[in-house]
Amino acid sequence: MVWVYLLANWLSTQPWRALNGTNNETLLRDPLYIGMRGKRITGQKYDEFLDEFMQAVVRRCGQNCLIQFEDFANANASRLLDKYRDQYCTFNDDIQGTASVAVAGLLTSLKLKNTKLIGNKILFFGAGEATLVKPSAQPSRPTLAPFSPVEYNGKKFHPGQGSNAYIFPGIALAAEKLADLCDENDLEKGSLYPPLEKITPRSVEIAKYIMEYAYQKGLATVTAEPKNVKEFIINQMYKLEYPSALPEIYSWNNTKE
Repeated sequence: MVWVYLLANWLSTQPWRALNGTNNETLLRDPLYIGMRGKRITGQKYDEFLDEFMQAVVRRCGQNCLIQFEDFANANASRLLDKYRDQYCTFNDDIQGTASVAVAGLLTSLKLKNTKLIGNKILFFGAGEATLVKPSAQPSRPTLAPFSPVEYNGKKFHPGQGSNAYIFPGIALAAEKLADLCDENDLEKGSLYPPLEKITPRSVEIAKYIMEYAYQKGLATVTAEPKNVKEFIINQMYKLEYPSALPEIYSWNNTKE
């Protein structure tokens, strides 16, 4: 089973599953397993299955829908990105998302060291599609993994987590803006990223930056540019507050006088 996240239009995000079986014997024997019961398909049949899926998505939602590949196996992730990137509006979060948030961390680190990127040596480490990135100029400031505060040379540092959630689907443009959103307080604590508890307002700023860029470059698909871009974005955001479905309960005093 693989996951594909679909942006049906820029106001609506839908998670779609592309089921192609499982090799987990425990799941196949589990009567409660709701996935496709059968071994995973591979090779030509797998490619034909994904081709049909991609075509069906575009036929249903239009050529401008954004299809995000999430958690694809190493053997397929890069080749599928190469295969589809020029035919569909698509990206792979594990490859491009991780790399973009790492770039944001690198750009932020340049502010701390007052250097240029060309003057740093970069270490790529890890087994993922994008690998872990750490700039040699900032050995005490890991850019991706979350860590507890550490002391180095008599100073306490609070490493920030380089979460992909900050940048998709903006990718490179989002990385550029994310680096600018790390304020002086974050930098003073040794963090290359804003804290995740600020992700909602920071995401609004990133979306605003990308939307304004799209209008400046003539790339926007919404014909009339909103007068207040930030307000427009906030009004389209998914609200996490839910009204209670339970009736209001009033206390009743049964005490007799």
